[in-house]
Amino acid sequence: MKDVLLLKHSFENIKNIRSDISNIFETIKLKIKILKKVYVEMIKAHNSSEYMFGIDAFHFQNELLNTDYSNMISNFKKIENRMYCEYYQLYTLIRKYVEAEVKTESLRSKVLIKKSFPVYKVLDTNIVYKFSHIEELHDYITNTIVELETYRIAKDSELKNDTQQSEQGLNIGNLVNSYRYSNALRNEKIKMFVRYLKVFSIHHDKYLQRLLVKAKLNVEIINEDIMIKQLNANGVGTNINNDTKYSRFVANSNNSIKKINSKLSSSSDDDNHSFSKSNNSNETTYGSYESDVNSDEEDVSSKLPVMTIVEKIEQTNDRLFGELYSYITTRINFRSKR
Repeated sequence: MKDVLLLKHSFENIKNIRSDISNIFETIKLKIKILKKVYVEMIKAHNSSEYMFGIDAFHFQNELLNTDYSNMISNFKKIENRMYCEYYQLYTLIRKYVEAEVKTESLRSKVLIKKSFPVYKVLDTNIVYKFSHIEELHDYITNTIVELETYRIAKDSELKNDTQQSEQGLNIGNLVNSYRYSNALRNEKIKMFVRYLKVFSIHHDKYLQRLLVKAKLNVEIINEDIMIKQLNANGVGTNINNDTKYSRFVANSNNSIKKINSKLSSSSDDDNHSFSKSNNSNETTYGSYESDVNSDEEDVSSKLPVMTIVEKIEQTNDRLFGELYSYITTRINFRSKR
């Protein structure tokens, strides 16, 4: 069945995305762990109260990084919890349908297996279910759909035989009509199960893709702010930020941040140039300067690729670009007041 093959391929892609997220979480965890060790060493080396004022800023920096990491971990667990919820509910629906509608013992023995999964608790969304259970549920559902489709094809073949006998003179026309109705219901039921799985796949892929983008950007923010080094066996410092194992995860976000910094620098230079010109002009010139501010504001807004970047990272990092917009607005307001 073509749809089932596509669903299995889509689930493999979801597993790959999940693996990438887990890898990024590991490197973030490592960096935070190293920063905590550095903080402890600083406390030991500078334990006088006069140094606490400066060290507290480093502590706050670590707390921000740890908070972002904890939030992403929490979202990751909620996504997996939701995945288990939806697959478990579909699993229950399929079993109830087979128990009530399928009378063929050979099919029932294949579908109604004695495999038990943890009951999903709707009121507790913080329970962590093993991802292996999610994989087993997905395999069970897709395999059951294949079995039901095989059963439906066999029933369609029986319907063709009964139809031929009816056409040859046997008074079984209404039997054929009832059989056709029953097969149509069975066919639509199978299609409904497939459509459920397709929607699940779309939702889960979207949730994980967005979390992956956030994780990539978080790694890049740490790399932009802090250069973490470790000593190898020869006593030579190596930069963890250049770890090739994770570099492919942050390449796109690195280019985006560089473009932002470039635009900010150019807009800052334009601000200083326009400000110095206004100081050397009279009130008439100041009036024209007001119009220049408006035109410059439009130029700055049009030059910054805000919407392009938002679309590129699927509108998942409102915080970063909110800060970018706030910075530009502050610069323009500053020029207007001067």
